[in-house]
Amino acid sequence: MGKADDHARLRAVAHRYGVQAVDDVPFGAQPLERHGVDEESAERLANLGWEQPLEAWRPIATDGTPVQPPRRFVDGSVNGRTAATLTVSGRLRPAQLAVVGAMALDLDGRELRRTPGSLHTESMLCVFSNQVPSADLDELQGGLAGMG
Repeated sequence: MGKADDHARLRAVAHRYGVQAVDDVPFGAQPLERHGVDEESAERLANLGWEQPLEAWRPIATDGTPVQPPRRFVDGSVNGRTAATLTVSGRLRPAQLAVVGAMALDLDGRELRRTPGSLHTESMLCVFSNQVPSADLDELQGGLAGMG
């Protein structure tokens, strides 16, 4: 848990920038705008999908032998929400609380393997820092660092 000094730093920054907590309710995917599209055929909708159903996954055949085959596959995700707002130069700015995760699979012959240390997650507070003095950013970072 943070020390009293860390809390004092954060209170000072919060007061200086009028920080207000936000009860942000996450929302789902928004519809993709497609001007001039008259029909939504099953094929067209399938091509717009980001993910495939489990039963649709299959190997993709390729031709030839790569000169430099890939050695690592990296994938990740970001899940964030607006946790607070602050006022900089008279304008509101969001402060995003996010969990960022990444995983790497290494190619070993024809198998992908997850090696120790290949999974990494972090929680972070993201703030657009333009027009915020570096001393204030250091205060914010120092106050939050004690909280883990």
